[in-house]
Amino acid sequence: MINPIAQGYGVQSVGTPSFTPRTASPGSGTGGTGDTVTISEEARAMSAAAAAKAKKDSEAPSLGLLSAELPLLTPEELAQKAENVQSRITALFMEQGIPTDPPAELYTDEAGAIRVKGDHPHKDEIEAALAGDEALSNDFRMVSAQAEIQKAAERHTAFAAAYAKDPDAAVARFAYLFDDIPDDPFTMTIGGSEEA
Repeated sequence: MINPIAQGYGVQSVGTPSFTPRTASPGSGTGGTGDTVTISEEARAMSAAAAAKAKKDSEAPSLGLLSAELPLLTPEELAQKAENVQSRITALFMEQGIPTDPPAELYTDEAGAIRVKGDHPHKDEIEAALAGDEALSNDFRMVSAQAEIQKAAERHTAFAAAYAKDPDAAVARFAYLFDDIPDDPFTMTIGGSEEA
């Protein structure tokens, strides 16, 4: 601690500091004497926007970052969306002159591209047609992601219920949830008996 110049500079003993909080005198409208802070209008607007977002987030079910980026669909909503996407893909095939026989099984690869599973005679045409329709491709990816999330939620719910009854048996029964083997991806079949 350094004392004011009038007392000279020198080594001073350091003890436990004591603080006396300053309180505003009644009716003064300020925090007493001391520093003041002025907040700009831009900062006030940012603070108001952050408070509004926090309020909105607290009123919605908490699903972490996922909810902000990808609102979860109910199983019924997902089924409707999947049917819509399947119909639109079938229509795209018809517009492009791509036959639906043999049926094509579509999935999203690790890079987000829509691919045809297996060795299909029109694989390249199908993948090119889907890559050329950005809105339809995005909707397919959304359906795929939602289906994967719902599948994971169902497995988690089943595991949690079994674990509550018998933890050891649940871990043995659901051991596949803990391995490093990736699950089969979501697929949608276009054509054949699955045709919309």
